[in-house]
Amino acid sequence: AGATGMDKRPSSLSRDGAKAASHRRVPAFRIDPTAVSNDQFKRFVRDTQYLTEAENFRWSFVLELTASNATINQSDAKNGLGRVQASPWWMGVFGAYWRKPEGPDSSLRGRGDHPATHISWNDASAYCKWAGRRLPTEVEWEMAARGGLEDEPFPWGDADHDPWTRLNAWEGEFPDENSARDGFVGPGPVDAYAPNAFGIYNALGNVWEW
Repeated sequence: AGATGMDKRPSSLSRDGAKAASHRRVPAFRIDPTAVSNDQFKRFVRDTQYLTEAENFRWSFVLELTASNATINQSDAKNGLGRVQASPWWMGVFGAYWRKPEGPDSSLRGRGDHPATHISWNDASAYCKWAGRRLPTEVEWEMAARGGLEDEPFPWGDADHDPWTRLNAWEGEFPDENSARDGFVGPGPVDAYAPNAFGIYNALGNVWEW
């Protein structure tokens, strides 16, 4: 059993749909200590010849700050995919997928240990089936991410010192400037920073998980 949801203290993340904490009883489960890396996903694709939904659609969204000028110009061109109206820092980019995370002129060179991106729920489920696993439920994920802590805002407890030594997140004026105080402008290795008490890496920060 464990607590899920946010604690009762004010939070700037309440707009993200966080709910008041509640106690749930969850059967024991296992979870991998890291997100799926590019190298792991590459083995899956090699064994199955799987095509992700981004590959089938032939485009995906890219964060502007991480894209090259050529990619930005392609997205904003008259025949380009344009941007999300409510979140214009996300650009539709032809040719963006897990092997080309910032668009067709990018690559995975030196990023084999970074998390695979441009992965839909269906893609993640297909990988899990191949690996003999399944996606965690929301409650399972939150329990794993908390690392046994309750009523704390972070996997390491409270924000008692500079959090940028513990997670990869945006630092600066979003979406135009990222100071990279945590060491990364974009995603970092799946095992960057210390794990939580359950041995889970990057329970907060880096990339969004399914």
